[in-house]
Amino acid sequence: MAAFRQTVMRRAIRAASLSLNAVGVGPAVKRAVMREVTTAILKGNFSPATVQGWLAEQIDREIAEAAAGGRTIVVGPWLMEVGFELLYWIPFLRAALRRQGVGPERVVALSRGGTERWYAGVADRYCEVFDLIDQERFLAGNAEMERESRGKKPFEATAFERELVALAADRLGLEKPAALHAGLMYRMFRQAWNSRLGGEPLLPYLEYAPIAGPFERPELPFEGPYVAAKYYFSDAFPASERAAAFLRRHLAALAERQPVVLLNTGLRLDDHADSISLEHPNLFDASRLWSARDNLARQTALVANAQRLFCTYGGFSYLGPLVGVSTEAVYAHPNFIGTHLDLALRALDFPQAGLAVSPLAAIEGGAPAG
Repeated sequence: MAAFRQTVMRRAIRAASLSLNAVGVGPAVKRAVMREVTTAILKGNFSPATVQGWLAEQIDREIAEAAAGGRTIVVGPWLMEVGFELLYWIPFLRAALRRQGVGPERVVALSRGGTERWYAGVADRYCEVFDLIDQERFLAGNAEMERESRGKKPFEATAFERELVALAADRLGLEKPAALHAGLMYRMFRQAWNSRLGGEPLLPYLEYAPIAGPFERPELPFEGPYVAAKYYFSDAFPASERAAAFLRRHLAALAERQPVVLLNTGLRLDDHADSISLEHPNLFDASRLWSARDNLARQTALVANAQRLFCTYGGFSYLGPLVGVSTEAVYAHPNFIGTHLDLALRALDFPQAGLAVSPLAAIEGGAPAG
């Protein structure tokens, strides 16, 4: 029995060590956590949630160091997917800064596309990335960041991120600001994502709030109510004749009932491609209304003024509930981490708006809801 227990303990310790390596923590942090892991295993109370709690303690220490001394804190830059920004990054900052007693008056959000309103209550000041660099440098810098971090999720601040913080500090006249980079959040939650845990264990470390209005309705070539639609091809909704045929039927049916504002980005700022274009007098392509600098601000206003949002399941689908608009999202293949969807369904269930996500096979050939 003793030999069996020792074997189990060795395997559990090895599994914990591999999990910490995957998360990307440094040697000192890993040694501290592994001491606690070993103690927990000996006491019989080790679990993935236990590791998540220890990781949170380590991240809190780093944030406390940044917050010490009363310096201005630049959070970001955020350069990646909308979904991670809305579902994880901003709620993570809201919860973590509150635990450290850091008010929004000390915080500058550094992001792109005019997302200042998203950070209300987290940061009183905002710096737009496209006021610092042009679109060409943005794309090149993101490619540099991906090469340096060997993936799309940087677990430590990259040279491009540090460059943008320095440019923001110079533009705003900040003297030696502290910086909280997105790598903190990725290190915080990677263990949960890799373990395919549900969203519930993450909720204590995230604090959600609606994106406050009012939002002025952008100028449109028609009066009255409308619905918004944003369909793009992705791993979960890959380009295919089946998908295109569904979208043609779906958008045409929507347009027969009311005006539809298509939120085709018209910009190549990431690896998502707009799906299809369709001619119909009730379909309005809104991509002419924005530039890289304000595209997310304009799309936010259009969603907030819509009766409903229809879209591909992915990061953009989280925006609807956050601005009080019920959202219906579709995917063709579940090529996504289930933790994200589980967390979204738990966290974005607001009284005035919710998120419904359906597989394409369940709705093909049916009339659109709403």
